[in-house]
Amino acid sequence: MTCQKLEGNKSPIPSILKTLTDALWSNEAHKCEGVFRIAADVSVVNTLRAAIEESPDFSAEIRAADQVADILKQWLRDMSIPLIPSSVYELCIETANKPPAECVDMMRKVLPPEHLAVLDHIMVFLQNLCDYSTVTKMEASNFSIVITPNIIKRSSRRSKADAQEY
Repeated sequence: MTCQKLEGNKSPIPSILKTLTDALWSNEAHKCEGVFRIAADVSVVNTLRAAIEESPDFSAEIRAADQVADILKQWLRDMSIPLIPSSVYELCIETANKPPAECVDMMRKVLPPEHLAVLDHIMVFLQNLCDYSTVTKMEASNFSIVITPNIIKRSSRRSKADAQEY
């Protein structure tokens, strides 16, 4: 999506991200079972995405949290440089089983500040949604499963040994 930041936005958080997370709250994502897991109607999402790309003031187009959740996942997936770049993929995998504080320290050392700010915004947002897990049926592990593939990508260049595994 092209509208990353509105003119005059001094925040490291892209305007589109803030708008989408705010829209999720205002459309009661915290009351939506399977939010981020259950997909919205593709044609409706495509229409909403087109509206977003035309104008940063698209709030009138939003009808449901599942639509916004799909758009947010698309925005993360379509970033030209993944939020967690492929250059640190292996390091992330190695660190995954370590204590959370150690993982956070590692991320702070290797990610650019802009990426950290976006990641922090998303993590705080998802943590707040986790407070409603009895309603959404989505706990931290569920959010991890549906969000992680959109923020971290393995390099498309695989070794011959990797390719032979498939």
